[in-house]
Amino acid sequence: MAPEQPVLNKRARLAANRQIRPAQRTSLRKSIGPALGKANESALKNGPELPANVAVERFTLARAAEITSMKDSMRNTFLSATKRAFQTLPRHLRRRAASHNARRVPGRLRAKAAAEIDPKTRTIPKHYPRKKIAKKIGLTKTERFRRRQRSKIWLETHIWHAKRMHMINVWGFRLAHHPTEKSFRPSHRAASHGSILNDVSYFSLVELKATEHVLERILKTVAGEICWGKRYSSGSRQAQTTLYRPASYPLNLLCPATVLWQPLSPTTTQPSSAEPEAGPSSQIIRHSKQTEEPIRKVWIRFHACSHAEVWGALRGAITHVLDEITLDQPGLDEKEKRKSASSATAGEGSVVTAKETTVELNDIRDSVNVFEIIGPKSGKVLKGALGALTKSEDRNEMRQIWKRLPDLRTAGNMPSGMVMGFTVYDPRLSFPPKNVKHVDPSNTDPLAPAFPFQPSSELARSDLWDSKVRARLGRKKTKKVELDKRRAKLGIPGQPLRAIAQDARIPVLLIQHSIPTPNPANSMVSKSSMHGYILYLPKAWAQPFLHSLVFTGTRIGGIRERQSQAYETGSGSFPSDWPGTDASARWWAEREKEDTHRWEKKPSAKRTNWNRLGWKEGGNPWKPDWSSLFSSIDPTAMMTRDIVLNDGSNGRNSQETIAADTTNQPKHPWLLRTPSPTEILYRISNPTASSVTPPLALLAELNAHRSKRGLLPLKDSQANELYSSALIRVSVAMLGRGVAQDVGPIYKLATDPVAIEEEAGWRDGFARGKRGRDLDWDEQSQIPIPPFSDTIGYQTTGAFSLSRGKGHGLGAIPLSAAVDLVRRDVERTRIQLVVGRRPTRKSGELINLVKVRARDSNVVRPAVLDWLD
Repeated sequence: MAPEQPVLNKRARLAANRQIRPAQRTSLRKSIGPALGKANESALKNGPELPANVAVERFTLARAAEITSMKDSMRNTFLSATKRAFQTLPRHLRRRAASHNARRVPGRLRAKAAAEIDPKTRTIPKHYPRKKIAKKIGLTKTERFRRRQRSKIWLETHIWHAKRMHMINVWGFRLAHHPTEKSFRPSHRAASHGSILNDVSYFSLVELKATEHVLERILKTVAGEICWGKRYSSGSRQAQTTLYRPASYPLNLLCPATVLWQPLSPTTTQPSSAEPEAGPSSQIIRHSKQTEEPIRKVWIRFHACSHAEVWGALRGAITHVLDEITLDQPGLDEKEKRKSASSATAGEGSVVTAKETTVELNDIRDSVNVFEIIGPKSGKVLKGALGALTKSEDRNEMRQIWKRLPDLRTAGNMPSGMVMGFTVYDPRLSFPPKNVKHVDPSNTDPLAPAFPFQPSSELARSDLWDSKVRARLGRKKTKKVELDKRRAKLGIPGQPLRAIAQDARIPVLLIQHSIPTPNPANSMVSKSSMHGYILYLPKAWAQPFLHSLVFTGTRIGGIRERQSQAYETGSGSFPSDWPGTDASARWWAEREKEDTHRWEKKPSAKRTNWNRLGWKEGGNPWKPDWSSLFSSIDPTAMMTRDIVLNDGSNGRNSQETIAADTTNQPKHPWLLRTPSPTEILYRISNPTASSVTPPLALLAELNAHRSKRGLLPLKDSQANELYSSALIRVSVAMLGRGVAQDVGPIYKLATDPVAIEEEAGWRDGFARGKRGRDLDWDEQSQIPIPPFSDTIGYQTTGAFSLSRGKGHGLGAIPLSAAVDLVRRDVERTRIQLVVGRRPTRKSGELINLVKVRARDSNVVRPAVLDWLD
């Protein structure tokens, strides 16, 4: 039997798939016979009758090419009539110059874009023969990039960020400020519900290397909060603290910092007689004291703008501690003690030698990269990008943690500051990474703990602490061209490469990180915290890890996004929201210069008239003028005095010199930073303790904290000066309409009858607003601008809060003004202050009521303050 002839054309396929029953056989043959062709005409005459239905799938398949062509034609007709070529691109591929330059669109649309451009507005791009000149003088791309870093430093991920971010020169680096696309609200949503990544490798990272006893004494000299106890010295947790100049707590605040101890294990200890490795950016100070304690390491990480101050403070603290150790040694006469002390403080060189005890100070910014990932999906992003742990990982508990990491609802379920060290493969071997699958919560045990593991030094163990390992990994990195050759041999695209012996195994540190809410008990100003992780990587591996992390779908942020996260949680960002520090003063001075230049460029009719807005009376519209808040302080004396230790005297007398000379220091605003500033405020504001004045009560609190650090107490003669120049950070919550603004003044409530009646109306309106009614002050007449003498503080950051849905601000006021506010509310509401607790208030009751306004507006609105811990 002859084989059936194949159907070769569309008409034949259509005819073969038709199953329509004809109403009249003769008319059907006449109508469709010519369309079937001669080959099937005989089959129609002699065959059975056609069915009465149509096979839709087969019919659509037969006409698929025609349907696709029709849809393309309709779409192209619509787009060509309503949109130009560059407007059809997705938002992240659009460029401003694409409207007049066809080269700014993809190649498939360049012909259409060139035809749409008006010849009169078409621009001919200028070609600069940079490559030809560079080739002529013999410069490679690496050398050209190195030339461009003479006045600033590039991060390893600079090229990637420069193509997608607005870059700025700040703190000695070329950093990404914010993405080029509109992403302010999406970045906030990512931090709250997804994940967002920031490259924070520009932060300074300093390594201290000495015995545990010496390191503890050094930290007590410069650190504010406790970071040397067993909770942190085991290396299982990262400590949050603040740094000060040596032995000057609570004055001379430098910056916030994190302290991380190397886990103590047999593989990381070494005898005290081992010779340290001094790098080009290291400071080694030796001292004669025989000890058998193991050598420990401590990493101190802080903001880049305070690097010079912190480096000098650590050097001074090391010298100060070693001098004290010298004086404590028995069997040495005064001559030998003075000789040993002078040898530990002599010169500006990198090595100062006595005999056997060694303290090493290294700047390791260039050997460690740091990523910060914030958001509830950060665990899924890390697990998907980093893949599986290496086969050499023999800790079963670490493998269980890594398996359960993406199942956590948020990183806040983990213990605060938990440190985990492990080793992963080169992320380029498994590129592109696969996202972790979502786990149905109904399949898990609701009574089981979210994270049953506890921090331990064994989990925190990592080879990243070894400088030789970090240097070797920087040299051992496999080139991308070699990986591409191996991938081409697989044949199937997308298949991961199998790790071989030549591939690097990268040790990393993963640390739980939280941006906490300062006052979670106050629902008016506080919102939920943000949680995530900090990822420590060795040098030369930032870009490969970044590619894999970005491919998972996480967003990338810059400086603006980090500031927004700190603002939304209410913790504040450094240095803008930390008054009383040198870094904050420099930051506001630079901003004042930029804002003043922008203001002066505008004509008089188009710029703000500051004199009409009350700034002529006092203050500075460009930056918070803290010195103007202390009327009793001589403005000419507002300067910072650096405390100089080792001025020819021994270490024992250095604390006595500080305690004695503080009374002669010029007054300078200082920020109250303790583990709980709010508790101190309520204790010194307690009216029942009438026998102790607030200045003496504050002095007693400060001396108690100084004694924990082994520092001499401050004298009673310094109480009034410290009390009158102290600042406390506050958050500002708007009661009704209005948005807080940077440099906006904060006013106290007046005591005249009109102001008291006005305040009563605000409180009544707020109480009725709690029951769903409108607030009175939104509809009332304008409030006059208070006099400058009523100013009690300034807002350092103010904007519309996306998490709160209304205006919110951060700022600071004098401690004396805070005490007055607390006592005023106590007298008015008759509430009692309980030591160590916040005052309880009735529902709908307002406390800490003040008035605020924007710096460029004459509208004054009521607001509520709360204290930031």
